[in-house]
Order: sequence, then structure tokens, then C-alpha cells
Amino acid sequence: MPAQDSDRIDNSVVALARLVPRRDGTLAYKAHAGSAFMLQAGDGCLAMTAGHVADTLVIGEHAALLTGVDGQWRAAAIVGIQKHPTQDVAVLRLAPGNYASPFTFGRAQEHASLGYTLWGYPEAVLYDSGAMDGFRRLPRPEMVFSQGHIRRRISRPLERNDIRGNRFFELSTPAGGGCSGAPVLSVRPGRHWEVIGVYVGEWYSIRGGSDGIVDMAVGYAVRTADLDLDTPDWTPLLDSP
Repeated sequence: MPAQDSDRIDNSVVALARLVPRRDGTLAYKAHAGSAFMLQAGDGCLAMTAGHVADTLVIGEHAALLTGVDGQWRAAAIVGIQKHPTQDVAVLRLAPGNYASPFTFGRAQEHASLGYTLWGYPEAVLYDSGAMDGFRRLPRPEMVFSQGHIRRRISRPLERNDIRGNRFFELSTPAGGGCSGAPVLSVRPGRHWEVIGVYVGEWYSIRGGSDGIVDMAVGYAVRTADLDLDTPDWTPLLDSP
């Protein structure tokens, strides 16, 4: 795979997409699948995303989209998927390449009021940019930034049955559909690139029925510090080159 521009954050937080071959041998963009983030720098080839995003990925059809040193989009094929047995996260193995990652994997317990930042690829940006108007050569949605604070810890299943697990942060700011798999980053001094959660979705309380107004909107993230509680041998694979 061609070299990537390692100084770009959109080579560390990446869009996942379904690609289809053209007759001329190039790849065309078909659909946005979600967000992911690199776990290793150098020749490492692991990325993390939400488990329900991984459920939709097909090896041989889906890839992570990065930026080459020439400014053009590049595709890193997904060649392996390992889902956490109980929580809504998954590790993706990518085709060998020179990947960039500034992130550390948070293992300390965090609680309500801690501030966070998030980079991701909401699907709504696709429609805003017109990228869904037919096939285009390796487009992807624009990266967006959001921030907020942890409202509370939730240690039970969510009402949404498409998000599995029972160890979540409730976040003050929904990031939007398509951001599932994005990293939730600590804002503690000196720890701005520490991943404390993996964004998995949002929930809206609508007052007055389906035609009413949104009364409350929150996001959810799986707590990374708790991924080993019932599977103690799971996250050590993230430390392996």
C-alpha cells in the first residue's frame, strides 16, 4: 500500500467503507460503514471499531480509507476481524502498511464530569457533501470534531438492542450515526491522546410522541478500562506489534 501522510489525524481516525471494483481495476466507493481508529504506529496493522459496525463488514469488500502523501485517498483492506465476546467493540486487522497512531489505550477508571473529545465520520456529512450521488473514486465523509463530558457510568445493557454489552459511559454530546467506532479521548493534561472509550451510538428522548421535540440527546461509549473484566486475555493483543 502507498505511504500515508502520518501527520494527518484522518490517518489515525479513519472512515470504514464498502468498495466495489471498476472495470478499469480501480475501486469505487459504495457505502459508509462507520468509524475506526488505529491502535499501533509503524507497520502495525490493528484498528478498533464498534462491534455492531464489525458485524456489517465483509472481508474482501470493506476497507479503511486513509490519505496518501500525494493527498489522494488510499484503501487499507480489512483482512481480519476479532469481536469482543461481551462488549460492543472489535479489533480489525488491516493489510500491512505504514500506519500512524498517536493514541494510548486507557486502562484507568474514569467517572462523571470528565471532559472528552471525539473525532469521527457522521453519515450525515455524506449527504451534505453530495458523496452519495453515485459512485466516486475513494471518497469518504469529512471528519468532524465534537466534545463534551461524561454524564454518568452505566453498568447494564442499554435499551438499544443493537448495542451489546453492559459497561458504558453516557456522553453529553451525540456524535451522530456513522461515528460508531470513533475514539473517545481524555482531556486530562498530558493525556489528550488517551482513548477512554469507543463511541457506539446515541439516544434521543422525544417529548410529545414521534412528532414532538427532542427533550434530551445523549451518546454512549464502551469503557475501554473494563474490556478485560470478563475476558482477561483480550486487550493484551492490542499491545502486540
